[in-house]
Amino acid sequence: MTKKVKKTVPKQTTRKVSGIKKNLSQYVPFQWLLLSVLLMVTALVYANSLHGALLNFDDIEYFTNYPEVLKLSWKNVGTYFSHYYVIMYQPLPVLSFALNYHFTGLSTTPMHVVNLFFHLMNIMLVFILIRKVTERFDVAFIVAILFALHPMNVEAVSWISARSSGMYACFYLLSLIFYMDYLRKGLKWPYLLLTLVFFIFSLFSKAQAVTLPVVLLAFDYYFNRKLLSRRVWLEKVPFFILSIVFGIVAMTNTGTLVNITKGMMVDYSLIDGFFLICYSFVFYIFKLFVPITLAAVYVYPPKVNGHLPILYYFTPIVLSAVFYLIYKARRHRYVMLGVALFFITIALNIQVIPSRLFIVTERYGYFPFIGLFFIIGMYYANLLKKKETRVKQLRFIIILSLVVYTVVFSVAIYERNKIWQSDIPFMTDILQKNANVPYLSRAYSKRGEAYNAIKNYPMAIKDFTEAIRLKPDEWAYYFSRGSCYWKTQQAKEALADFDMTVKYNGRTSVVYANRAVARFFEHDYTGSLSDCDLSIAMDSSRKQVFNTRGAAKYILNDFVGAEHDYTKAIALEPTYNEALKNRGDLRYALNRYPEACNDWKQAAMFGNAEAQRSLEAYCK
Repeated sequence: MTKKVKKTVPKQTTRKVSGIKKNLSQYVPFQWLLLSVLLMVTALVYANSLHGALLNFDDIEYFTNYPEVLKLSWKNVGTYFSHYYVIMYQPLPVLSFALNYHFTGLSTTPMHVVNLFFHLMNIMLVFILIRKVTERFDVAFIVAILFALHPMNVEAVSWISARSSGMYACFYLLSLIFYMDYLRKGLKWPYLLLTLVFFIFSLFSKAQAVTLPVVLLAFDYYFNRKLLSRRVWLEKVPFFILSIVFGIVAMTNTGTLVNITKGMMVDYSLIDGFFLICYSFVFYIFKLFVPITLAAVYVYPPKVNGHLPILYYFTPIVLSAVFYLIYKARRHRYVMLGVALFFITIALNIQVIPSRLFIVTERYGYFPFIGLFFIIGMYYANLLKKKETRVKQLRFIIILSLVVYTVVFSVAIYERNKIWQSDIPFMTDILQKNANVPYLSRAYSKRGEAYNAIKNYPMAIKDFTEAIRLKPDEWAYYFSRGSCYWKTQQAKEALADFDMTVKYNGRTSVVYANRAVARFFEHDYTGSLSDCDLSIAMDSSRKQVFNTRGAAKYILNDFVGAEHDYTKAIALEPTYNEALKNRGDLRYALNRYPEACNDWKQAAMFGNAEAQRSLEAYCK
């Protein structure tokens, strides 16, 4: 049986080469030494990514929107496998986040270490896979270098929330490696079983893994198996069943369905869709060779006078040229395998059915690029067979290009990692590299929140204003800008924004709580009282609202009601010094001096400077 499989292997996968290449291929320890050097170089290049922040753009959602991630337990592990996270079914990455939090909390360095670990693992697995496919060290090492140090892969490594890309690729590669063993070692079923096991792990990491059964058929073609034979298809049945099941699971998520039915594509015609699809394919091919002006988000292009940007109308021509070149090279099985690896695995991410709000995404090329890298590696290997002077010069150019590639792209990766250091450069990068479409309101808002956190209120207000311009019906933007106006003592502007907040969202307690404060300081005490009542009716746990209502009642001479509200606020938080100070003021006005002094004393003890002054002045 083994002998029979060997005969089906294409000649180019087993042929030995003469001279130094032949000798080099015999030194297995030396091969692993070179691979180790590549892994160390990659680790150094990505070292500055380990200091990246937990970004307020997808990253933080795993730890704020899903409380079960913060408490690792067997029950919650079951929850990870039965729920969607950030509109994706990805239980294994979510489990890894839960493990991160369990051992190191929200410390980001361990999170980045895990991401980098999967990338380094994938480099090694790519090398092993191509080595098994071609039985050539040089091809495997070239593909490993290209995969390790391509700037398009930065997003999958340096963005914490993109961990699913590295994880699914890891298990996907393991599955393919065992399938190679299955093909090369006599079609023994234990290898096929391991292929299936790691396929399942890949599916539990990301839905993109559903393409594996078709990729297995591509490898069958490469190894000259009879694609119409009964065995070839029967052994794939479990794989296709799992792909269909997980595909249905991925597509039936509520957020995904909303994106499909109400996403960006509703603004485009079928003809527009054709050009958008062509653009997407060309984008990934172009970025393979010219990875410049990279961005974490690529929004759908705005239509001007009913037309897409002119560049989109040329992409079918470029794509046709690519397909023509593929047709011309169809007799080379390595070309067809590489093309299949690329197009099969990238096609799922081309928005034929637009399940996401981005037209393209860099991390989606993480695995598919391996197919194109494979073609480059095999092209170089085929040149080694030729002795012409021109071919020797071409080989030299390829080697030189690989050296330049390693140096230039390593620098590019190191610089690109800085984008993920904090929210401000990350959001700025997105805003600078995209057209001003409504979706970018999110980036402006997130950057505004970052500026707000460092008390740069003018810049925060500017960003929230831009967010409102792009999406004027989003209540959260008015609320955030109003809060910044309040912090800069612009009460009228704050009140106007809180009014707009209520207009678009009159169902949230905190909205009324903030407007109540703004109305109070604008001397609208009746309005402040009304907002406090509405806020408390929705959420009676906000101590600040009881304090505000107590202050309004005090001004309106409802002293009994005011004291009751101050007392309620203190009951909610006994160390709430502002309510203690206010109740002390009220009791002093009612000539209840011992009680007033006691309240001021407690307020001063908890850090209220005004209460300390009152205590010194009136409680001697």
